[in-house]
Amino acid sequence: MDKLSGYISLMDVEKRALEIMPLSVRGYYVSGADDEETLRENREAFRNFLLRPLVLRDVSNLNTSVHFCLNTSSKSAIQNLREFKFPYPIGIAPTAFQRMAHDQGEIATVKGVEN
Repeated sequence: MDKLSGYISLMDVEKRALEIMPLSVRGYYVSGADDEETLRENREAFRNFLLRPLVLRDVSNLNTSVHFCLNTSSKSAIQNLREFKFPYPIGIAPTAFQRMAHDQGEIATVKGVEN
């Protein structure tokens, strides 16, 4: 895959991936499950976020950590909230058939995040 330094947005990366990905697997990666309702809702939700780059700022002491709470029960109560903390705002969702995109599949994903 090309080096990521030449890309400005995730859409640029997705566009390039689709250009080099075999036609036989493109449909899997651009679609969602069932009627794709969750895919549509997620794309719509992310349209509401605006990333504003801050330029000419002191970046010698960055804090990229994220904190959020999730309800860990089907019951809606404050005692069911659990706090999660991560050193950076990146997560990996469970995805099947990763070998369609890379010859090492899930193994490559694990190697990529183990550190």
